[in-house]
Amino acid sequence: MSSHSSSAATGNSSRYTYYAFISYTGKDEKWAKWLQKSLESYRMPSMLLKENRDIPSRIRPVFWYKTDLSGTNLTAALEKELSKSRYLIVVCSPDSARSEWVNDEVKSFIRQGRADHIIPFIVSGNPDASDAESCCFVPALKNLPREKSLRGIDVRTFGKEHALIDVVATMFGLRFDVLWGRHRREVIRRRILAACLLCLVVLGSLLFWEYKRDHPVYYANYVDTFGIPQGIMELDAGTRSHKEHFYEFVYNHTPLGEPGFWKLRLSAVRRVNSVGVLLEDDGSQEADRFPLMVFRYNEKTGKLLKRENYDAHDILLSRYSYSAYNGTEASIIDVEAGTDDLGQGIAAISASAMSLDEAKESHAPIVRLVFVRDEAGHITRMTYHSNNDIQVESSLTCDEDLVYGIDYELDEFGRPVALTYLDENLNPCGENYPFTSKRYKYSPFSYFQECSYHDPEGNLVEGPFGWARFRNEIDEYGNIVRESYFDQNDKPEYFQGYHTVVYEYDDRGFLHTSYFLDVDGNPCVSQDYGFHMQKMSYNSQGYVVDDCFYDENGKQCNSYEGFSRGTLAYDAYGNITERCYYDADNKLLDPSQGYSKVKSKFDEMGNEIETFYYDANDSLCQVDDDLYAGVRHTYDKNHHQLETRYYGTDGQLIETKEGYAIARNTYNALGNCTETRTFDSQERPCNRGKGYARKTAKYDYHGRITEESYFDVNGKPCNDTTGVSTRKYTYDHFGNVTVSLSKMK
Repeated sequence: MSSHSSSAATGNSSRYTYYAFISYTGKDEKWAKWLQKSLESYRMPSMLLKENRDIPSRIRPVFWYKTDLSGTNLTAALEKELSKSRYLIVVCSPDSARSEWVNDEVKSFIRQGRADHIIPFIVSGNPDASDAESCCFVPALKNLPREKSLRGIDVRTFGKEHALIDVVATMFGLRFDVLWGRHRREVIRRRILAACLLCLVVLGSLLFWEYKRDHPVYYANYVDTFGIPQGIMELDAGTRSHKEHFYEFVYNHTPLGEPGFWKLRLSAVRRVNSVGVLLEDDGSQEADRFPLMVFRYNEKTGKLLKRENYDAHDILLSRYSYSAYNGTEASIIDVEAGTDDLGQGIAAISASAMSLDEAKESHAPIVRLVFVRDEAGHITRMTYHSNNDIQVESSLTCDEDLVYGIDYELDEFGRPVALTYLDENLNPCGENYPFTSKRYKYSPFSYFQECSYHDPEGNLVEGPFGWARFRNEIDEYGNIVRESYFDQNDKPEYFQGYHTVVYEYDDRGFLHTSYFLDVDGNPCVSQDYGFHMQKMSYNSQGYVVDDCFYDENGKQCNSYEGFSRGTLAYDAYGNITERCYYDADNKLLDPSQGYSKVKSKFDEMGNEIETFYYDANDSLCQVDDDLYAGVRHTYDKNHHQLETRYYGTDGQLIETKEGYAIARNTYNALGNCTETRTFDSQERPCNRGKGYARKTAKYDYHGRITEESYFDVNGKPCNDTTGVSTRKYTYDHFGNVTVSLSKMK
């Protein structure tokens, strides 16, 4: 057996292109491939490199002709590549021992006088075997003189890693034990480093996940604190699973570069049911709340900048922009239109808690709310404003009830327990108002347990809905199970024909039964609804899929809408795509009773783009006396309705009872409708029932309408059915409107 000196291994390195030439037979290709990859990827131990400067840090390139040989004359090419290779590594096996090709490569290396640079790498067989079936050395290796015989490196003895280090040590004339020791230490060091890097990657991933993930907290109620909701009474999972609705507060970490980085701050508040589905407002006293509110912050100061308000279908309704006033944060809200047609502002929260749709039709929009806050940030006064003048006093306006603001008396949580309505001088409303104040009492779950209206002397008075006080009873999960009404003498009062409504819930907190009682606790029928009891069933998301009405005797009866039972189907976004109506015998309504099915389609933005009406046989039928059987809508990107088309029972365009088949609208940048035109089924301009074919509207920069004009089919000015051709609106500083009329002769 012979050994190699370091100088022999590394001397005159410029002669060679390759550190090694791997000779093998096709059946041992996987070993040749492994050897090349392992040698070229091997890194010399750093300490060894410091001690032996002639040793390369990497062993590359290594030649094997599966990938490295080019040219057509194979023998000549191999001879050339062999002469350019410092070492010949022979993959030894009984198969390679019988290969003339491998034997010729060994012989070529021996002829060059470099037999001591041949490294046998044994993968199978025995180099000393006498039979051809077991011998793994080619004849050229077996026939070497004894003094030049070579030591084979057997991969089977200690494994592949050990054999690889033995090959490297042999190539560079190093002591195996030294190289092996350094190699193992280097491997351990690299594994420790890799483990540390892996830990850092895992830690970084966990931190990134923690940074990006939502942190939900659930509350029964909340109060406004410098514009940011502050939850009251945190709810556990058990309570939430039985609760009709509650508020999900979603917190996220503050982004890098903003004040308070990494601290949690509120990003959204969601009004949800027990399965986490967004719920519309239930019409309670809290008219400023929305199913989804998203909060935006100033990147430089970290202070609240905007609030976006969405409905249960994620459609943007409005935006609140917050600013400071008199040194107090979030004391001014400027109300901007969302994608819903709210004009530029809102009519705000009126004393009657009327809907925004009702208020915006009868009053100039309120575009600013100004708050006075206590030290804790809770609102103690709110006033309404018609514009965003710097001097807020000059923009003071009123809501539909001629209320200019509200003073709040708060409890220890910041909840309002008394609301006092203010006149134009910001004094409590006097005797000209039906009531001056409203008072609340809360249940342990922070819901309204009692609400009452009072005059200036504090006496109970009838409120806007016909009662002076209501009282709620709350179950163990915070659901309202009983609601009763009382008059100004605090005696039982009838409201819409009943004194009490009772609510029953299933195990998921879904309201499945409600019924009405009179002042004596006996079953009665609601005058407005036309039934005594309503029973509902739900799908997994908490949407009503079956709705049935009963009389005092427990028999199915028709509601005031003309049907006894309704079933509903929904798309993936909670939009109602089909409604079916049944009579008291659970049969689909026949045509004499009206349509029995309504089928609708919605676009990806949640806009209703198509609704058609059907009878019990799935044939198109008219909508009562409106003549049409279906309608299609198109919208712009802001959900504004651009066109409406009406269709008859034959699926063709049809004129409605107002005389037109198509209506088209145009909007300005603020979302105000500036023009409406009507057309017949042939798409020709036509007059609508009100006597005009085109109406135009102008607005001021607050979004308030200033002029309406009417035109005939020829585009000439005309009168509407009231005999008016133009209406002009002017507003004072308080938002009060004066209308002047013009008529065509």
